[in-house]
Amino acid sequence: MPNLEEITRKTIELLKSSGEALTAEEIAEKLNVKKRRVYDVLAVLSAADLISIEKKGRKQVAKWVERGEILKGLTVEGRGVRVRAESIGKVVTYPNEVIVFFKGGKATVSPLS
Repeated sequence: MPNLEEITRKTIELLKSSGEALTAEEIAEKLNVKKRRVYDVLAVLSAADLISIEKKGRKQVAKWVERGEILKGLTVEGRGVRVRAESIGKVVTYPNEVIVFFKGGKATVSPLS
């Protein structure tokens, strides 16, 4: 039985490669895993704003949200520091912290003036 990390990786690959919205049932069947594990993965991906969840009839479907290079050269400020990177993959903000995921390249961190 694959662990949650493997299911997440495979779900992302499946959603990216399919290019269409899929139900949790379809994902679970294609990956040969339990449906409840797919719901866990979809909840996290949705909270991270990496997928969109929409209603299709009576079911919910998940679709990969392609961010491309929208965040290229983004500057993030918070908690007394400024982060500037050539390519930022994802920025997640919480009440007490900002988490920045980088997609390779260089990043600079400097104190706010």
